[in-house]
Amino acid sequence: MKKYQRLLLIIISIISLSLFLVYRHQYNRLRHVLEVFNFFGTPCNISELHRSPGVLLEHDWGPQPVWQEVDSKGFIYSAFLVENHKVQGLGVRHASVAIPKSCFLFFEDDPKPIKGKLGVSKVAEDKTSGFLVYVFTCVFGDADNRSPYSVAFKSQSGPKYVTTLVTNALDKRGIFNGTICAAPGLFSKKMLLEFLSFHSFMGIESFIIYHEQNLPHRVLKLLKNFSNNLNLWLTFYPYNLPLFIPKQFTKILLEYDCLLRTKSQSKFSLVLNLNEYIVPSGDQKKHKNMRLPIKQFCISHVSKNRPIVLQNYEVLDNHSFNEVVQLNVNNFNTSMGSNIRTIFDNNCVIFRYEKCEKGAKTLPDFSMKRFSTDLTRSTLVQLLIHDDV
Repeated sequence: MKKYQRLLLIIISIISLSLFLVYRHQYNRLRHVLEVFNFFGTPCNISELHRSPGVLLEHDWGPQPVWQEVDSKGFIYSAFLVENHKVQGLGVRHASVAIPKSCFLFFEDDPKPIKGKLGVSKVAEDKTSGFLVYVFTCVFGDADNRSPYSVAFKSQSGPKYVTTLVTNALDKRGIFNGTICAAPGLFSKKMLLEFLSFHSFMGIESFIIYHEQNLPHRVLKLLKNFSNNLNLWLTFYPYNLPLFIPKQFTKILLEYDCLLRTKSQSKFSLVLNLNEYIVPSGDQKKHKNMRLPIKQFCISHVSKNRPIVLQNYEVLDNHSFNEVVQLNVNNFNTSMGSNIRTIFDNNCVIFRYEKCEKGAKTLPDFSMKRFSTDLTRSTLVQLLIHDDV
């Protein structure tokens, strides 16, 4: 009889434990939903955002940039009206290929293009691949101060025009305190969501994400449709260059694109990789140097239930800070939220998270722990932890 009683008690215990685990799981999910509800005021059905037949509109940064082949081993990415009669284009060319000899500008009410005066500036050179990053400048004169909508850079042997839409960088509609442009690289959903979460509670609401067609449409669509709830302005631009150039070259080119694209609409801007975080330093005195030093943290722990920056606290023992990130500052007051302090109002350091060589000398740095509560409770991180995105 006692055996049956023990067996019954064991069965009851197993059932009770199972019910407790199910209850705990459902309670955690409900608590997450309530947190979102309390913060935003209205609940949000994530599955509905996935199934939505449309995608919300993005902020208008101008025409979408796209790599186009101008001629053999010559490519153009984007173009900007930087002065009343000056357009600049960004592109790459192989050193063995002749640079364009002329430029042409297209106006809405003119069926024929107007020829401009072309100037070429070499920005960077990769001796291994032989490719160079160029800034093409097309100067034109126009009595009625019209603005071109498109530009073409043409070599003498080129059979036709290859036009690039022009973004008006003079239209001063400053609405953002700061914009972060994320450079393309290996995609990781965890990396992207944690990057956005951290910088958003730092006061940055505007992001331009460049991607190499390796960002799943499902994730892109969800983030766009959820951006209103998160109070974020997210823009995704493809970076489809059909050749290999070093990552540093890509970052140099995108620094120009990001600067020209945001100069009239954002007070601050900078280009970061998804494994880089801009963090306020302990120095409260504002400095004039806009070259932010990089500290490299060694990745040794990766758990999906915790942000990567809250798992890895070992930094390379390197005080030279040879590598820096340029922070661009535009001289105008934003029309919205200009009195709101952001991370850019402090002295800052860039934390970069990547694998280190074995035996590398490191030092502990726990400064990121001060953001532990905010980052862990952020909506995107919670969605990531609960596999809801």
